[in-house]
Amino acid sequence: MVMDVMAGGKYNLASIITHAFPHEQLAAAIKTAAQPDKALNVVIRYDK
Repeated sequence: MVMDVMAGGKYNLASIITHAFPHEQLAAAIKTAAQPDKALNVVIRYDK
């Protein structure tokens, strides 16, 4: 159900992402996500 909501385009989910990291920077992404006062939603990108 969550994936359907995300794919539906009704909500601007990109507006709530505070940080995005390429998968090569996984450690930095985890460190950032562990700081809730600085990061709301951290995304790890697996681009082709």
